[in-house]
Order: sequence, then C-alpha cells, then structure tokens
Amino acid sequence: MYLSVAFQSVDPGLGRLDYASLSQQALMEMLVEGFKCTDQVFPRACKRYGPTDISRWTGLEIDQSTGDVLEISWDRMYLGGTLHVDWLPPSVKDIDMESNNIQGTLNLGMLPPLLESLVLSSNNFSGTISLSLLPPMLRYLNLMGNHLSGSIDLRSLPEAMGSLQLGRNAFTGRIRLDKLPSSMKNIDLSQNAFDGSIRLDKLPDGIRSITLSENRLSGSVDLCNLPDSLEFLLLDNNLLEGSLNLSSLPEFLRRLDLHKNKFSGSVKFGSIYETLQCLNISENPLLTGTAKVARDNAHFITKTHTKVRFRYME
Repeated sequence: MYLSVAFQSVDPGLGRLDYASLSQQALMEMLVEGFKCTDQVFPRACKRYGPTDISRWTGLEIDQSTGDVLEISWDRMYLGGTLHVDWLPPSVKDIDMESNNIQGTLNLGMLPPLLESLVLSSNNFSGTISLSLLPPMLRYLNLMGNHLSGSIDLRSLPEAMGSLQLGRNAFTGRIRLDKLPSSMKNIDLSQNAFDGSIRLDKLPDGIRSITLSENRLSGSVDLCNLPDSLEFLLLDNNLLEGSLNLSSLPEFLRRLDLHKNKFSGSVKFGSIYETLQCLNISENPLLTGTAKVARDNAHFITKTHTKVRFRYME
C-alpha cells in the first residue's frame, strides 16, 4: 500500500470519503491501488520508490493554478483489477479508461460531482447500475461492451446528457424513450436483452441517432411521428411486428434498418428522399407492397426475403 494512512479519512459507517482532508495526490494514489498493472501510468522510478507527484503521471490533465486533476486518459493501458469511483478526485471532468480489463461493479452515484464525460467501454464490469444519481453535468456516458445486467430507468438522466452508449451488455426489461433529456443526440442500447414494446413518438426534438438492434423488442412501431432531426434509426434483429408505414419519414433520415423482424402486410411507402442512404427491410418474409423509386435510388433499399417489389419511375 502506498498510502494506508488515507484510510483514516474514510467514514466506515457511510463508506464515503472526507474529501476536505485528502489531497489530490492522496486520492489518486488510493485510486490506482485497485489496479493490477500501472506500468504505463507511472514513470519507471515509481516501481522502486513508489508513486511520484501526480504531475509526472501519464494521461492526467492538471490545473496548473490549483493542482486539481481535470482529466484522466488511461485507455488501453491493461490496468486490470477494480475501479473504486469514490476515490476519484471531485475536480475530475473527463475520464477515459476504455479497454483495460477492469472488473467489479459500478456505483455511478459516487462519481465526481463535476464529471462531464465517462468512458468505461470494453471492460469487464458486471452487476446492475443506477442512472438516477448521475452527476448533473454529465453529457457523455459510454459503458458499452461490459457484462452489466438488470433493468435501467432512462427517465431521470441528467438534462445535460447528449450521448448514452450502453450497447453490448446484458440489460433486460422494458425501455422508455418518452422522457429523455432534451439535449440527447445519440443513444445506443443495442445487443442487450430488452423486451416489450417501444414508443418513438415522444423523442427529443434534436435527437440524431437511435440504435436498438439485437434485442427482444416486440409489438408494433409508429414511424410516422419521428423528429425531423433523426438521421439514424436501427431497429433490426428484434421481434417487432405489424404493418409498416414509411410515408412520413424525417426528411434528413440517412439510415433506417428494420431487417430481421416479424413485420407483415403491405408496406406504405412515401417519397424516398435523396438523403436516405440505406433502407433495410429484408428478412421480413410476410412484407408485401410496391416501392416506387427512381432506378438510381433502388440500390439504397434492401428487401431480400420479402415480397416487396420495385416500380421504377421514369
């Protein structure tokens, strides 16, 4: 242990830190105690004499006037071990620890109060998480590619949240998209085990990308009240069913992926805008209908394993 005396500042009843009594140096030394390999964080001399001043550590941005740690960039450093977020200095605004084989659970309610961006993707975190007590200024959260599970509640996200990336985990339960923050631009919940129906008629006005691929979503879906800002909507590889009305898609939609669901009936096509680069309705064998398209635009539509036909406009 580099700094065992720091434990004297922990309230054993609450499991919280007395930040006022611990320096930034002390907090950072306690933080790295949870990792198995810190060879890329410290200069070589640290292996013999212990951690030097944090101003010499790799991947830290420090306010020169206050000495506060503002940013931690330790992606792909093979850290291993565990991350105890309660040791993070309260001044930290940006954290990137992608691809480090870090394990254990995540208590997101103990994140630094000024945090704006957190990237912990491609690790081995497990257990459940709560999104109800995130820092108020958090605008970017990326936990993709872990082993997180349980249900999630998207109704209490910080108003500053602009991007939420939770794909490639093991989350379950239903998802509600009707109370997302007005600042939300991108949300990725793909490759989980979410189920039940979804509503897309009360999305934020400025949202650009929604990825819900490879879940167990079911029921019908309304595509006639999507926000004008939407550019990417991926609903492929689910259990969605019912008819498809594509007559009122957003004008600037670039990609709509609905393949490998259980849609049926005659597709109601509207105008195929020039901005649309990909419309995939393939592997819905009960779909029928006729799409009137310019011959030059036909290659943007994938309809294999359906009964949909093209009618080319002169």
